[in-house]
Amino acid sequence: MSSAGHRAGVRVLAVDWSGDARSASRRIRLAEAAPGRLLAVWGGLDREGVADLVTALADEGPVVVGIDFSFALPAWFAREHGCRDVDDLWALVARDGEDWLRRCPPPFWGRPGTHRPPDDPARPLRRRTEIASPHRPLSTFQIGGAGAVGTGSLRGMPLLMTSGMGGPPPGTAGISWSPGPRTRSSSACWTGASCMA
Repeated sequence: MSSAGHRAGVRVLAVDWSGDARSASRRIRLAEAAPGRLLAVWGGLDREGVADLVTALADEGPVVVGIDFSFALPAWFAREHGCRDVDDLWALVARDGEDWLRRCPPPFWGRPGTHRPPDDPARPLRRRTEIASPHRPLSTFQIGGAGAVGTGSLRGMPLLMTSGMGGPPPGTAGISWSPGPRTRSSSACWTGASCMA
């Protein structure tokens, strides 16, 4: 992608993500915008290609990226699987996510023959941030059916861990990862605790 639309300042990208196992590159779309105008819309990248692009753009200068998948699962789920922070959770998802998608064990649901687990205040199906939202986002545990975000999320979280999109990659300790116009991170999570809450 050309830097033609980038001026001194922050580049802003939106990614319409896909969890499709076979044809993500046909479904993923990216857009770049500037105040009051759309600069570009393009497709053809797979998930790894999106990660590579975001990382390359961040190397050129400040970039903010919105990606439409959940960056974590509820904190109780992470704790039950021995995760201390979001990095541990992303590693768990990288290891077990495809198996969860294949088998759809509880608390996951959405595949034929599975059902949404009953509401349990001790094990909520959504993160606190999702529960507090007036928009009623769907649960990341829903991996099939209308509006399911779980499949794309489970296939996206490992890229946050390996690409540096979700936090500082090795050897970049001098880069600011705090929220705001100077960040390189596409992540809405600045610490593991806030991400999994």
